[in-house]
Formats: sequence, structure tokens, C-alpha cells
Amino acid sequence: MKKTAKEDSPDRSKREFLKGMTVAGIAALAASKGLKAGVAEASAEAPSAVMPAVTLPPRSQEITIPVETLGEALVECLTQAGIKYWFVNPGTDWPSFVEALSKRHLNGQDWPKVITVPHEYAATSAAHGYAMVKNESALVGYHVTVGTYNALSAVQNAYYSRIPLVLMAGRRSVTKEGLKGSDQGPIGQEPRDQAAPLREYVKWDYEVRYVDHIPAIVQRALQVANADPKGPVYITIPTETAMMPAASVTIKPKELFVPPAPPMADLECIKLAAKLLVDASFPVIITDTLGANPNAVPKLAKLAEALAIPVIGAVGLNLNLPTTSPMNVSVNLTDADVIFTIASNNPWSGRSTGVIPKPTAKYINLDVDAARVEGYPMSGYYPADLSMAGDPASTLDQLYYQAWNYLRTNYAAQERISLRFQSLKSKHDAQRAAAYASAQAKATAKPIDRAWIQYNIGLLLQANDIVISDYGGVYPYCEHTIPGTYFSSPPSASLGWGLAAALGAKLASPDSTVVAVQGDGSFMYGTPTAVFFAARRHNLPFLAIVYNNQCWRAVWSTAKREYPTGWASKTNFSELTDLSPTPDFGKIAESVGGYGRTVEDPADVPSALQEGFNAVRNENRVACLNFILAHYSG
Repeated sequence: MKKTAKEDSPDRSKREFLKGMTVAGIAALAASKGLKAGVAEASAEAPSAVMPAVTLPPRSQEITIPVETLGEALVECLTQAGIKYWFVNPGTDWPSFVEALSKRHLNGQDWPKVITVPHEYAATSAAHGYAMVKNESALVGYHVTVGTYNALSAVQNAYYSRIPLVLMAGRRSVTKEGLKGSDQGPIGQEPRDQAAPLREYVKWDYEVRYVDHIPAIVQRALQVANADPKGPVYITIPTETAMMPAASVTIKPKELFVPPAPPMADLECIKLAAKLLVDASFPVIITDTLGANPNAVPKLAKLAEALAIPVIGAVGLNLNLPTTSPMNVSVNLTDADVIFTIASNNPWSGRSTGVIPKPTAKYINLDVDAARVEGYPMSGYYPADLSMAGDPASTLDQLYYQAWNYLRTNYAAQERISLRFQSLKSKHDAQRAAAYASAQAKATAKPIDRAWIQYNIGLLLQANDIVISDYGGVYPYCEHTIPGTYFSSPPSASLGWGLAAALGAKLASPDSTVVAVQGDGSFMYGTPTAVFFAARRHNLPFLAIVYNNQCWRAVWSTAKREYPTGWASKTNFSELTDLSPTPDFGKIAESVGGYGRTVEDPADVPSALQEGFNAVRNENRVACLNFILAHYSG
């Protein structure tokens, strides 16, 4: 029997989600109490017309802080703005920051905390993991050009995942002599435009020049980073500038520079969307990242269950709908007469279904960036008869209200929805049972089958535990019910992200056991030595699961798909895709005092996982389980 989440979980939205998910919706109420009674009860949840008692938060005072250098001024401004954690891999451009942080530590000031991660890709991915779980900006610190560019693909991941990171780097000295810090650093690290390679994947960048400008730069950076769609920003400061003397820095109240509130979709569009969904014979919802905002998950569940709408992508890049919901069910998209995409950057593959999977269907789209302009020049080209720019959480509230308002006197629609609900619930139950049965049937399969591993992970997961999948996955063999407890690879798919993201997730949710699942290729990309070192140094244990098939499966399978009778298929040429002989990955965890084990026998899977979970939960050690699967060769 699975354990429940701890009562003292730090994340209130997670802790109270199951208690808050008590509304079965119009369809479920109708099934149990009769159609008219069900609609009447659902209508009691209509938004109140009474103006709520809301006020602005209290405003802090303008403050002046004594400092010694511009670098210290930057540290103080970032700290006053609320940045608690710095994920860093510093360099010779950091003397002023080392001094400023040492001074704060000596004075007994708690923040910021420094998380040392000795690789920039891993440091950025760790900050990404922290921010996506905590919903809070973090800082990543780099060494001039080389550190910044080492992180570039991780920055790309953060951009496409809409993660509001503050990236900061020094610049190689701009003067040859005459100033403290002049001519410091290798000469090949001097850029013409240091931010240029990042501009495809940051929302904003700026260079510090004057002490009086620093508070505005920091406040503007956070305002832009946290404005929807969120994303990383980049600040640079030349070495000499950071070391220049200063007397003080004056910081205006941060509450005056907040990001814009999330947009609400147009009300008339919401009414039309509600009518289309109620009138539909078989509507389908597709989502991918709605669960990035945990508050949106119960709202989607309420709407989907009320109108009996199956959800494709319930477990996508985020947990968007609990796996226990009857509407978490696999259906054929070509059966739909209304297709509603919500926060979905890639709702279907044009290669397999075409751009328009069903020409006669009606298409509705909802996202803060409804046109998919940010980062998707042509890959965001998808149909929409009705496209709404709005925050999914608040818009779904209104959509639910408009739907029941239209439905309450439409008895034919009520009957149709009730019957569809029962049919989908039966299908959901059958699919879940079949998934578990198929996994159990692999208990003795040799080599080890991935489904058998995933099923056993599910037996050990607690409700509040966090799974991070870097093309590894555990669904559909595990239950996930609490928003913010499942994350998958970003749309940019820069492999290796998940290992360090688990590090940041553990920092954000210390009472959760964090499990990172990935293939052997992703694991090697993830700089495991740097990540496991940081886990040991900062007491952030997590469990790493490696599905080791000793090859680049994606590369090989794509080549064979595109050229089924080609030379690679004929000769089984594997030099570009083979990753054997495989390293003993568990030894890397052991090198930092962690637990490592390689598993080849399916009979050992349950005990190995129990030992790995025990090492993390009870011994406070990082653990790595290396499961040897069949070598993939087509």
C-alpha cells in the first residue's frame, strides 16, 4: 500500500490538492444524483458577484545600504529583490562577488545561499529544477564567455520551459592597465558581444556600468523574467566595473516593479468555447505544460470531468491531470469533433497526422502565448477556429462557469455527457488495469524490461515524491495525483537536464524523495560527477535511475524509420549509435559516498529499488541504479 504525503510538506498547493479535489463535476454528479440535481449542485459553484476584499500587499521602504564595490551593490540588490539561491561555477572575474558574499556570511546574514555545481550546464539545470518546483526565480552565476557558453543548451531548456532564471556573468577585463582588475583573464575570453549567442534563448540582457543603475537593472530583470510567458534573463558586469569602489546603493520598493498579472481570455470567446464543448459529440482536450502552474490542474480536472472530455497529455511535460481521473484516458484524435489545445506547444505530430488531423473538427486553442510566437517560428503552426490568449488557470474557471450556465437547461446535452462520462470512465479503468497487468507480465523477462522497473518504482513512490524524466519516464505504470510532482524533458530536448534538475527539485522540496529517470546517453550528458558532487556537498540526496540500452536508440530508430530498406538497415551499421561497452555508472555515486548498483536480473529489480530508496530516504545518500536493458538494434 502506498503511503500518503507528509502532513508538513512545504508546498501548500501539493499538500491540500487532494482535499480540494472534491468536485466530481456535472457528469459525475448527474450519474449519481440525477441530471437536474447534478446541474443544480454544480451551479452553486458559480463565481460570486460580490467584490472580494482584496488589497495591495504592503510596500517596503526605500533603503540605502552601505557597500564597498559595485559587485557588492549587485549582490545586495539581488538579495533584496528576493533571490535566495545562487547556483554557481565562478571564475577569475568573481573577486568582488567572493568578497561580498563572504562579508554577508561573516555578518550572519542568511541569504543568499550558494550552491556550487562545477559545470555550467548542470548549474543551470539545477536552478531550472529549483525554480520549476518552487515557482521562484533563482540566480545562475557563470565565468565570462566560457562559462556562459558552456551553459547555452541548458539556457535553451529554461527558455522553452518558461523558467524565470536570472543568469549573471562577469566579463573579461576591458582595460589593459590602470584599474583594479585590469587585464585579468585569458585574452581569448574577451568578447565583442558576450550576450549575442544567448539572445535566441533569453528574454532580455543588460550590462552593468554604474552603481546607481544596479537597483533598476535587477528589478527590471526580474520583472521581465516573471512576465508571461516567463523565461531567463542575462546580466553581465566587466571585471573592473565589479571591483570599482562605491559608498552605498539605494534600492526602491520592489513592490512597485512587479510583473504584469496573467492575462484573461476574452469573455465572448470563452462563451463560444463553452458552447462548442457542450454541443460536441466527442470533444478532446490536448495539453502539455498546463501543470507548470499547479493551480491550473484542479481547474482542468473539474472542467474535463464535468463535461466528460478526455485529456490527451494528462501526463506530459508536467502532470496536467491526475492519473486517477476518469478523463485521463487514451482516445483516437480522429474521433473528435472539437479539439481543444491548452498550453500545448506540440499537440500532435504533423508527420503522423498532418497539420490538420481531422478536417471536419472545430479547433480551440488557449495559452498565454496563443500564437506560439515565442520560440516557435514555424513549428507553432497549428489550426485554431478560436484562439484565446489567456492564463489557463483563470480562463478555465470562467469556462467552467459558462459551460454549466449553458448546460443547465440543455437536458439532451446533459444526457449525452453523462453517457460519455460512464463510457470514458470504463475505458480509463480498463487501460490502467491493462498497463499494470502488462508490467507485471514482464517480471521474469530477460533482459530486464523497462515496464517492470517502472512498475516497481510506482510501488515505492509516496504521493508527494517528485519524478523527473529525461526521456526515461515511469507513466503509465505509476500513479501521479499531486500537481508539481512530475516533470519531463523540455521541448528543446537538450539531453542531460534531468539529473541536475533533480538536485534543484530536492532543494525546493526537501521532504520529497526525488527520482530522476533517464537513458544511459542522457545520464552521460548530465555531467554526473559534477551533479553527484553537489548532491553530497549540499546534502541534497536523490535517486538516479538509468535505463541502460547501450546505444542512442533515438538516432538508430529514426534512421531505420526514414530508410527502412537503406544501408543502415541492411548492414546493421552501429558505429554512430552504439554506446557499449557500458560504464559502471553506480561507481560515480559511490565515489562521493553514495549508493550504486548495476542490475541485470529482473528478479533483483524490487530489492535494488528498495535499497536505492532506502539510501536516499533513510541514509541521506545519493543513489544510482544502473539497469541493463536489451541492447537496442532496431
